[in-house]
Amino acid sequence: MSKRRKDNKKKQQQNAKPETVPTNDGIENEDGSENGVAELTKNVEKIKISPRAVTGSLTSQFRSKDIKIEQFSLSLHGAVLVNDTKLEFNWGRRYGFIGPNGSGKSTMLKCLGEREVPIPSWMSVFLLEKEVPPSDILLYNV
Repeated sequence: MSKRRKDNKKKQQQNAKPETVPTNDGIENEDGSENGVAELTKNVEKIKISPRAVTGSLTSQFRSKDIKIEQFSLSLHGAVLVNDTKLEFNWGRRYGFIGPNGSGKSTMLKCLGEREVPIPSWMSVFLLEKEVPPSDILLYNV
């Protein structure tokens, strides 16, 4: 083999992409980086996967201050907690849920707080899951 061919072969080997060991799925991105399980699991937190299944249709007027949801159903891990009922929250009223432990009170509040049911986008919804420790900071200073 001539010296010229050997030099060309060395250059080709230097410019060649190094071999990669495939991961469990063996998929590579366009840039050649591996697309393994570790990379995929990083994005799982971005996707909201809920163990709850919630259905219902908003029947109140769009700009109404009241919320009316008909055909509301809520299930958690396949167990039906509420089936085909009507929710109605009127402006200016306060509501509480009363029931035995494990009946779905917190689950229902979470599905309302995370807007898993149709609530108008202009309405503000806040869910306080636990008591906030006292502080000297005033709310209107925040």
